[in-house]
Amino acid sequence: MSNSYTVTVQTDYYGSNKYLIDGNSSLSITFTPGETYIFHQSDSTNNNHPLSFSLSQTTLIQASGVSVYGTAGTTGSYVSYSVPSDITNNEVYIYCTVHGVNMGSYYNPISISTPAPAPAPAPAPAPAPSPTP
Repeated sequence: MSNSYTVTVQTDYYGSNKYLIDGNSSLSITFTPGETYIFHQSDSTNNNHPLSFSLSQTTLIQASGVSVYGTAGTTGSYVSYSVPSDITNNEVYIYCTVHGVNMGSYYNPISISTPAPAPAPAPAPAPAPSPTP
């Protein structure tokens, strides 16, 4: 699985701008705690559409672990999201910092996978039998 995506912006049937990730409006994305995801925004359609992630759909506050490199719509620009290994949310929302959460509506909410439980410790070895006299 690749953790690198190309982002463009398209206008939907109703005239609203939407993020399009890897050219696929029905792409299923799941984030894993401790992993880093790169969203390339070099395409000029991203101009004035800086991408970010929020833990809430209504209170758009940038999630921790988000880093922005360059200006959306210019060569080399991208957003990096390092999902905290101790994240307590089970989903995040992709949004435009200028236009809001609706631009990510093809993908929202994005699920956070539950890490596999740590393996149970091996049982202690049985004590050696006592020698009999």
